[in-house]
Amino acid sequence: MKLKTHGDNINEVIFNNNNSLLFSYETPVAAYVHGVGFFRTLYPWSATTTRHINKWLKKVGNGDAKLREQEYFNTFASNDGIS
Repeated sequence: MKLKTHGDNINEVIFNNNNSLLFSYETPVAAYVHGVGFFRTLYPWSATTTRHINKWLKKVGNGDAKLREQEYFNTFASNDGIS
């Protein structure tokens, strides 16, 4: 597992299975599932968190992410990156 910082309060955890989870502050809000694609939270967090998600998606080259309920990301985080 690796931690990659993308800016102030924007961190990505990259798991050994190549899945990734983006945190805005301490909240998991977006993910990449290897071989499946990108996901972003449906929950309307703050404008800052929305900017964090958009910045990450643009940086990794995929602005078109599927929407998921917030619980998906919470579960993803507690299952060590297994969706």
